[in-house]
Amino acid sequence: MEIRMDIFKPKDLNLSEILGNISISDGRRKSVFKDTFLDSWFCTFVEGLISLKKKENVAIDLIEEPYEIYFFVQDNKYILEILDSIFIISDILKFETELRRLISDFLKQINYNSEKSELETLNYLNKFINNRDLSKTNIIQPLREISGVNIKKKIK
Repeated sequence: MEIRMDIFKPKDLNLSEILGNISISDGRRKSVFKDTFLDSWFCTFVEGLISLKKKENVAIDLIEEPYEIYFFVQDNKYILEILDSIFIISDILKFETELRRLISDFLKQINYNSEKSELETLNYLNKFINNRDLSKTNIIQPLREISGVNIKKKIK
């Protein structure tokens, strides 16, 4: 599965409102989500990844979006569902690697500075790309404490 982003960079970039487009493709289908808050989406992908690696099925509600994003395991397949689109994550380790690369690129493009940032979503993403062991989720601040993301409910 491939995720791409386009960041809208006004002259006066406001890090609390980083808008852009997210494109998701699994080789069979592609969806583009326009004019969305990129940091919230990336936090959602991180939480979804953590849940999938634990074989937990979850629904995550982004406050900025009128729908939930589902991450679940079915028949030993990792699945991401957004609206009417279902994406198969064929290789969870490759997905994790790509997500880390994408988030790292994102933080570089917005000139993120961990020593100066007060934005919890960006700090959360920075901790994720610098933490290789996802089983230690206590290292990463839970999303439910971050404004803009209404974290998960487990689904069966």
